[in-house]
Amino acid sequence: MLGRARQGDRRRGRRAVHRRIGGHRGRRGRQDHLQRHREHAVMTISRRTLAVAVASLVAVAPTWLVMDRVAGVRSAEPGLGCGEHNGLVIGVDSDVSLGFQRRGLLKLWNQWHGSKVTLMEVGLKVDQQRSQLAAAAQARSCLYDVLILDTPGTAEFAEGGHLEPIKSTWMEDPDDFFDPPRESGKWQGKQYAVPWTTDAGLLYVKGKGKAVPGSWEALVNAGYATQLVDYEGLTVNALDAVWNRNEQQRRPPVLMGTDTKVTVDDARESILPGLRDLKAGLEHQRARAGAGGMAKDPRTSDELDSIEMFAQAPDGTVMRNWPFVFRSLFADPRVRDRFEVSRLPAPGLSVLGGQNLAVSAYSRHKEEAGELVYFLTGKTSENRLFVCGGYPPTRKSALNDNPCQEQGARLEPEEQPTPERRNKFIVELKAAMEKAHPRPITPHYSQFSETFRGCADAVLDSGPDAPEPSPEKLAEALNASLRGEHGSC
Repeated sequence: MLGRARQGDRRRGRRAVHRRIGGHRGRRGRQDHLQRHREHAVMTISRRTLAVAVASLVAVAPTWLVMDRVAGVRSAEPGLGCGEHNGLVIGVDSDVSLGFQRRGLLKLWNQWHGSKVTLMEVGLKVDQQRSQLAAAAQARSCLYDVLILDTPGTAEFAEGGHLEPIKSTWMEDPDDFFDPPRESGKWQGKQYAVPWTTDAGLLYVKGKGKAVPGSWEALVNAGYATQLVDYEGLTVNALDAVWNRNEQQRRPPVLMGTDTKVTVDDARESILPGLRDLKAGLEHQRARAGAGGMAKDPRTSDELDSIEMFAQAPDGTVMRNWPFVFRSLFADPRVRDRFEVSRLPAPGLSVLGGQNLAVSAYSRHKEEAGELVYFLTGKTSENRLFVCGGYPPTRKSALNDNPCQEQGARLEPEEQPTPERRNKFIVELKAAMEKAHPRPITPHYSQFSETFRGCADAVLDSGPDAPEPSPEKLAEALNASLRGEHGSC
């Protein structure tokens, strides 16, 4: 009886949380916003009975930085142990939303639950993030209770036995999720993760009323800004190029979802031509830079580099980036009235991005972890992440044109897009999401991504003294990586 009563109290409390969501104020200068992310900050709201340590990647060394409050480092410590229950531990990347909306949700959880959530951020890059979480999982560490995984990570961690299957009580209204994000949380037909955020590629064009490239060829010739430094962003941009070239050739899907077998014809007719398109776009972009265009080279750029470059670039500059950038640009007075946003041009295919929440199989507090997953992925939380933070929602009910009205998270009037611009953004976002597809679904995804980036590098850097890989070599390397073996171009 007591157990049922307690469960009922939790459900009522959970509903109350959704009614009174609050968080941090959203207003801050764009420079300050970017700088906060680059400091690899780790914040700890508290470390009592229910804590969420948000662990991610470390660019140089796996040091844990722990903060006492939302701002200010308190100490640098090794990872938290698994002795006395100090609360839940969740592994995550840095919060790139305007106003740090994810932090606001965890702060609200603190206020409701009576115990505290620890938020620990140690970096941005997905690759290093995955390596750190995988090392802990392979050691069967009880350090993490909840994992925040890039969508391709579900297969790897589930196949390894590192994830607890999702219970029905950990997932509010499954039918409200869009199908692609929900399916990304499955492995071999079983739900191992709950979608939290989703993503699809968008184009941003500098200048009021500037025309958006109308075809993939026009986009390449425009010298569009991409993210081509050696990390997952290179994989994403390269797959965009390969898929759209492949679609133009009217060929069967390649390196998409469950289509994980690469033929020599695939390499010759689709993959190499797509990577050449990426190289041509890079060369056009460099030519623009030489003529007074963008100063930042895509070969050294990630998403945040691209945003700052775009803000400083002349009108007519075109950038491929994620939907969260819309809110970030609108908060920047340099560009808020001087950019257009659109889906990618025809054929218009893009990589499905986003993150899923999963409960570690080694957690000693699975039910508590599941409750937190339920809260963070619920309808009200998803709505806040979208309308206030710019994260595309995984839920149909959250994709709306409402302004940000959450208590404590409200943006200043000048930071709010007009209803007309919000509506246009949602139209373009919906269209982009309809054309977004998953990266190769394989438990060996990290091996594939590393190999694919190496092959993309070989094409991007090719020249008279460094020929690009042959179709045979490319197909051999990619197929080896998809089997979990070493492959190299």
